[in-house]
Order: sequence, then C-alpha cells, then structure tokens
Amino acid sequence: PNSYEKGSWVLHMLRRKLGDTIFWNGIKLYYTTYSGKNASTKDFGQCMESVSKTNLNAFFKEWLYTAGNPQLDISWKYDEVKKILSVTVLQQQIGPFFTFPLELAINNDRKIIQVNGMVSKADFSLKSKPEIFIADPDTNLLFEGSVREEK
Repeated sequence: PNSYEKGSWVLHMLRRKLGDTIFWNGIKLYYTTYSGKNASTKDFGQCMESVSKTNLNAFFKEWLYTAGNPQLDISWKYDEVKKILSVTVLQQQIGPFFTFPLELAINNDRKIIQVNGMVSKADFSLKSKPEIFIADPDTNLLFEGSVREEK
C-alpha cells in the first residue's frame, strides 16, 4: 500500500507545483501518447516537462526515487519586544534531506519557509503573537511531523 499511497501523494504534489491546467494538460498528453502502450515513470515525467516547460528531474528524484518522506519537527517562538516570529524546521528522518517550500498559516496570513537541509530557519515580522499557526494548511506536502511553540 505504501507505494500506491506515496504515488498518489506525489501526483498531488506535482499538481500543486504545476497548477491544475498544466497538470491536466500533461495527463492528457501522457494518455494520448501512451494509450494502449507500455510507459515508464520517465515517460510520464517527460510529458509533464514538455507541457510545463520545467525541468522536473529533481522533483521526481527526491519524491519518487528517494525512500521515505520528511519527518518534521516544526517549532516557533515569538519575540514580543522585537515583534518577530522565528520558525525552525528540523528534518528528523534517517537518510537524505528533502528540499521544498513549506507554507504556514499564521493568523490570517500565509508565509513560506524554504526547507533545504537538516535545519531551516526563518524570521517574520508580526504585530502580535500568533493565535493560529498551521503548517501546510492546504495539505500540499507529504510529511509527518509536529508543530510546537517554544517557551
């Protein structure tokens, strides 16, 4: 089941990355090109690259050909004096680290932190301490993890 579940998640993330129109145009190209024929993941990737005009090698290598998925410890701390929200994302999985943008819902705003190693940090100006802090609010990313406020 893990192969099918991860495969469907990767398709979901690819659709979010490319946008609905480009993604579905890529699906149509793949279907018309390979209907009734054998095809590989590489063939699928080439169709998506052709339609999106984007090099997707790193995406497929990371999300399809790398075992596992990110295991994240996400923490945040608000400095009342400086009015700064500091966010830290720690990748805890064994094996290679993933690179991806992680969207955060903070009160009524959306922020992005670029995760690209074992530890990724970002500071955001914020008028008051967050009442709402949600990692990946639209469920765009395959990961397991927790969010906590640092005291």
